[in-house]
Parts: sequence; C-alpha cells; structure tokens
Amino acid sequence: MESFSSLFLVVMWMVAVLHIPTGLAGMMHNEEHSCNKIRTKVIAYEDLKRHGLSEYSKDGTSDYSQIVVDDENNQLIVGAKDVLMQLNLDDLSPVQETEWKPSELMVDICQSKGERPEDCCNFVRVLLPYEDKIFTCGTNAFSPVCTWRKRTNVTEVESELSGIARCPYDPKFNATALLTKEGDLYSGTVMDFTARDPVVYRTLGPSPALRTAQLNSKWLSEPNFVSSYEIGSYVYFFFREIAVEQSSCGKVIYSRVARVCKNDVGGEFLLEENWTTFVKARLNCSMPDTYPFHFDELVSTFLSEETQTIYGVFSSNSHGVHGSAVCSFHLSDIEETFRGSFKFQPDSRSAWISQANPNPNFNCSAVDDETTEMYLDEDHLLAAQKFQLMDGSVPAAHPRPMLVSTGKHYQLDHIMVDHVQGKNHVYDVMFLGTSNGKIKKVFSIPGTSEVCVLEDMCVTPKSQCDPIRSMKLHSGKGALYVGLPTAIIKVPVQHCVTFSTEVACIESRDPYCGWNAIRQQCTPRPESQVELTRWYQNITSCPVVSNRVDGGFSDWSEWFSCDDPSGVLSSCMCRTRECSNPAPKCGGDTCHGEKVQVKNCSGRRGSFSNDVDEDLATDFWSPWTEWSSCTQKCGGGVQSRNRRCLEGGTCNGNSQEMRACNTHRCTDRRKASVWTPWLVLNVSESGLVQQRFRFICRAPIPERSDIMISSPKNQVRLCPYMSKKCSADGHADNFGGWSQWSPWLPCSVTCGEGTQVRHRSCFPGSTECFGHYYEQRKCSTFSRCPVKGGWSCWTDWSECSVTCGMGVKTRNRLCNNPAPQNGGQECEGPSTEEQPCDAGECYDDQVLSCKYTDCSQTCLF
Repeated sequence: MESFSSLFLVVMWMVAVLHIPTGLAGMMHNEEHSCNKIRTKVIAYEDLKRHGLSEYSKDGTSDYSQIVVDDENNQLIVGAKDVLMQLNLDDLSPVQETEWKPSELMVDICQSKGERPEDCCNFVRVLLPYEDKIFTCGTNAFSPVCTWRKRTNVTEVESELSGIARCPYDPKFNATALLTKEGDLYSGTVMDFTARDPVVYRTLGPSPALRTAQLNSKWLSEPNFVSSYEIGSYVYFFFREIAVEQSSCGKVIYSRVARVCKNDVGGEFLLEENWTTFVKARLNCSMPDTYPFHFDELVSTFLSEETQTIYGVFSSNSHGVHGSAVCSFHLSDIEETFRGSFKFQPDSRSAWISQANPNPNFNCSAVDDETTEMYLDEDHLLAAQKFQLMDGSVPAAHPRPMLVSTGKHYQLDHIMVDHVQGKNHVYDVMFLGTSNGKIKKVFSIPGTSEVCVLEDMCVTPKSQCDPIRSMKLHSGKGALYVGLPTAIIKVPVQHCVTFSTEVACIESRDPYCGWNAIRQQCTPRPESQVELTRWYQNITSCPVVSNRVDGGFSDWSEWFSCDDPSGVLSSCMCRTRECSNPAPKCGGDTCHGEKVQVKNCSGRRGSFSNDVDEDLATDFWSPWTEWSSCTQKCGGGVQSRNRRCLEGGTCNGNSQEMRACNTHRCTDRRKASVWTPWLVLNVSESGLVQQRFRFICRAPIPERSDIMISSPKNQVRLCPYMSKKCSADGHADNFGGWSQWSPWLPCSVTCGEGTQVRHRSCFPGSTECFGHYYEQRKCSTFSRCPVKGGWSCWTDWSECSVTCGMGVKTRNRLCNNPAPQNGGQECEGPSTEEQPCDAGECYDDQVLSCKYTDCSQTCLF
C-alpha cells in the first residue's frame, strides 16, 4: 500500500505539477505540433574556444576544486590535488606553482587503514584569503593539515597547523569554511576520521573556540555542508541533513539554514564551549499543489549582497523522480523564520511539538559585555540547550521555483548570479553548472515570473562531459572561472560578437547584448552616453523560434492509365504527387508546382490547361526559353519561362511556367530624415538644454527608397551659459535674448546666513543679451549654527598638597572659549590636570604628625 501511495504521488506530480501528459506519445505529439517554442542556443566547446575561452591544464594535475579571485594581484589562486598555483586572471597563464603532497609515511598510514591509493593524496579543500595571506587546508592522506602562506607567493609557508575540525579527512566529504573580518575561522566539517562527529566550529581568531553539541543529532544529523556566509552580526551555514523530526518516516533529507552569533562566548556550566545561539530552519523549495513536491537536497548557493538574496540549487531523488530546481530566499524571510516558534521533542518517544520562542526579538549585535551575563543565566542556557530547530520553514521568494529541470542525464549542481544593467532594467542572470559539464545561462524578465534559458555552454569536449568542480563569477572581467577534474577554464559571460545582424542581436534577448547603431555591431552595454542613446534592446519575452514548415512534394507516383482530365481526348497516361513531404504547418507555404502530369494522350487537341509534364507531346512543343529575371531581389519574387506549340502539332499543357525566386529574407534597410533645427527644451543649472529630432525607420525590403519614415529619434545637448560652442548651428539665430531666470539655488549654508544664486542663459549666437547671467542674494536658514566648545587657558599650578614629602599639584581650565551653543559639541579632553610634587624631606615628627592626623595644620620642623 505504501509503494502504491508513493507511485501515486509521483504520477500526480508529473501530471498536475509539471504538466507532463500521461502518455509519452501525447507528449511527443504536443511538442511536434507546437508552432512556437522557446529557443535555447547551444554553444559547442569548439565555438567557445574561438570566442574567448581560455584554458589551463597540466599533465598529472587534477581536481581543480578550489578557486580564489585575487583582484588586487590580478591573479587566480587555485587549489588542486597535491598542488597550489597562481594563474593570471586575464589569460590563465601560470604565475607560480608549488607541490603540496603528503609525506610517504602519511600515505602508508592512509593505505594501511584501507583507503584507496588515489584518495591518499592531499586534496585542497579550504582556500581563504585574509589580508595579505592565504589560509589553505588539505586532506593530507586522511590527516588534515593547514598552512598560512603569502598571497603573492604560495610557495612560501609562514606557518603550519592541524587541520582537524577545519578540513575534512575524506576528499569526498562536503565541507565549508570562512574567515570573518575579525580573523575567526568558522567551519562546517567533521571532527573525526570516521565522520561520525559533524561540527560547526570556531577557532583561530580572537574569539573563544566554540562548537555544536557533540554527537547530538538534534543539532546536526549527518550533514552535507554546502556554503557559509558572514552577514552582519551573524554567520550563516547552508547544508542538507537527515530530518530528525521525520525519523518515523524513514531517512528523509531536508535542506537547512543555520545561524550563530559572532559574539557568542559559550555557556557556563551548561553548554560550556558550545554555541548558545545556534538555530536552524528548513528551506522550502517546492512546487505548490494539492500534493506539493519538494526539492529537498540543497547542492549549491549564491549570496547576492546587492539584493540581500540567497539563490539555491536543489535536487530531488525521491521515488525515482530526478529533477533540479532553483529557488531564491530573502534574508528578511530567514530572519522572520528565526523569530518564530521552535519545534521541540520532549523525549525520544514523544511527538514533536511547537514551542513559543522565549526570545523572539533576539539580536546578537545588542549583546555586549554588560548584557552577556543576562544571556548566560540558567533560563537562557536551558532554552539554548533545548531549542535549535525552528517550527516554520523559510519560504521561497517566489510561489514556484524560478526554474525546474527534469533532465534524466544530468542535474544542476552549481550557481552564480550576475546583476546586469540593460538598456532600461537590471536583469538577474544566473549561470547554472550541470553534472555533465555544461553551463546554462538563464535570466528572469523583470516584473514577471518568466525565466528564460538563453544558452547551453559546453565547457568540455563532447567526448568528456566532465562534471564541474567549482565555479566563480568575476563581473568586472565579464568571465566565469570554472574548475574541472583536469583543467581550469575562463569563459566569457557574453557572446555578443556572434550576432552579426541587428535582427539576430535584438532577438537574442541577451541582457548583456544590444545593437550599437553607431558601430553597427552587437555589443555589450557601452559606457559612452552618446553610444548608449543608440544602443538598443527589446527584452519583453524569452527568445522564440517559429516552427513554421513550408510544404514539400512527395515523390511522383508510377504512371497509370487515366481519362483525359479535360474530357476531350480519349485516354492518357498520368502520374501524381502530394504536398506531404513535409505537409505545410504553422503558417508555412503550400507547395507550388505540378501535382498531376499527363502524357501520351490520344485523340484531337483539347483545351485542357492544367500543369503537365514538359515531356508531354514533346514532338509538338518547342524547347523552353531561359528563366526570366526575378521580379524581386529578396523577400520572394517570380520567374517565368515560355514555350510554343509547333505548327500542325497537338499540344497539351501550358505554354508558360512560373516559379518562386530570391525567397531569402531582405537585409534590414534604414532611412533617416534630416535633423530638425535645435529647439529649446529647458534651462538647467548648468546652461541651456536643446533638443532636435529626426525620423528613422527600417524594414526588410529590397530598396532603401521604399522605406516609409516613422518613429522619431531625438538628440539632446547642453549649451553652458555664455558659451559659443552651440552657435555654430545655423539655426541658432532663430532665438534671441535672455532666457527666463532659473529658480534660486539652495542656500550656500545649512545654518546661519549664506548666499543664493540664480542663472539665466543667452541663446547661442544672440547679440541681444546685456547684463549679468547670474544674480546673488543673501539668505538665512533661520537656524543658528552649532558652536563647538573651546577650552580656556590653563590656570597656574596650585601649591603642593603637602608641606613635606611627595604630593600633587593641580591646574584647571574651563569650556568657555567659546562655550558650546545650539547643540554644539562639548570640549574634548580633561578639565583638570595633576602632576606630582616634592615638598622636601620630612623629619620623623613631621611624618608621624601627618600620618596620624588629617594634616590640616602645617607640620613644623
């Protein structure tokens, strides 16, 4: 019964959620007869090589799994198996390389434990820049080790330390790590060789070492760590794990986000050396429906600091349905979930229940030295020990996943996101790596839920299909750096140059690309404002390709006896063909030409004029003339040829034949009117703003002279006050005299009295402007300026406080030069100074007198 229920859910999801027809034949039929479909451009590895792909590889080096982009030194720092290297950011040329292998002893010990020889190497798994250094950790033949090195010279090791709890033992284990700006190392990994003790751990820096509770599945249950980020006062960890709250349903995987405070100092008596702020929640990436389908296994994330959004790639292997999805989550929604109730299990035999959050407004940035004691009291520590899992899930930013992929032969496993400024909008462009060595370029259309797959970039040769090991985006370089098992490559994010015509460029719908009418090229967004005004995009939908099919004739049938089609002659031989190879569809043209051919007719000549074979009664027809010139140069024209019936003969058929010609699409022609005179648009603070127009139209037609002028284009220019740079325009004399005064500019000061200025402009070339082009007046903000306090001079030093021995003398000053006024800052520094003074040696009776009395009287010798 359980297996039937599982199968039922799968079928319902495929039919109702993914809208897959129940019959495979029906699905194929629908795809074949869809007249329009989304176009995805496939770029082969060889094409990428021709258009900017750079590659670095070295015999014997593999597993290019760790990449750090070092802009300051224009280099890429790469960690691979047994190797650290520095490569040039621009062309991946090698800068420096060093071997980092385990010792022979460590390799022997590793193999004696039963590990495979190929795993008993040093796989770099942590590569973190910090100031002018790089922190590196490797598995070191299942005995992890870490080093500090110089960023400019990875061959130079400054120090070496243990990698336990900082790096996994097994190269196949997923781990994550980061260094905060304070210098603390946060890692999500395992503590032991057997990987039974997973941990979120803090070490190295000035903060005390803390970890998650040891061997406690309610804190961490066989996690696979994906990523970690430092955001404000918190450190976030993203991972997938076995859901302990679903243990009654078998081994169920959930995706999680966990959070700890950077200023957590651990508990006292309870949770000593453990986190007191560790909380976690489920990430909900699902297809909503009567039976929601969840993508539960998080495999990759990307943090967009600009939009405070986490993008995640999720997969699902439940019930044999293989699929991937992309969901995004707002940080504000994550925080809102952490303010909600907890999910709590009183004991191992109890059901999980919801428990109100005892501190819903907790903010670790507000916990300082004065309030730490409050958060370390018994109640708070007991709550931290009991509650880790939130009752609510973090909702995705969109009702449905941004993208769902149901590929049988691959899954999505990496994501990078670029925010691309287009002509009028900012587009979120996602680069999705796949398990078979491809990168999908995807973007969402602003204001809609529509997501378009623009390109499939094959970053490995067809014969390899290597999985992607790592991926980094460099927006400034306009490139992706991709680590593969045997190479590292640099791939441009845009391929605008491959679109050779304006139509192809515009219809590509690529946010990176637009048609530059000045350069007559498809280019990325220009920096020049002049070029930007004539840089065109039209991204309102995904790129669509029509499935229009023009009809084609089948082969001729065999000749057969037939009646004279005209009804005049007694009998003929006929053959036929159909417009079925292929049949026209989706608005395609029908077949043009003969469908019936007739020959060997007997009897007298009739008037039948259907299309017939040129072999019909060949003894009586003259040869065909040459085909005439095509009536059109492009866009489809007609050619004709003729023949005549010889005298005394009987001729069946037509004396003229026609056929289509030059059916290729016409090249876009452009035509523009002359510019109008410059017109005054308005007056700005800097000068006179003028505008002029012309009309431009383009169309795919043979002759430029046939274009009808339509939509207007405009140009705007600024003529600074009293400038003559615009007077060269022959139409400038159409205007004369001063323009109106501009509004008064804001007062030059924010308090007290200042000045205001206003301008007017003289129309270019005018000789009728007399007087000044600006005016000035006094202004007051009606608010007194704050006065910062100043110290008076120090008084003279006072007398020494004692008459013999060592004492002190003082001097004072007042904050009255000037005194602070109108909210001004108080004087900085002390108002009193002291310094020691020596009043001379005391005799015994003086010392006793001053020691046992208040010394209010002068001690005499």
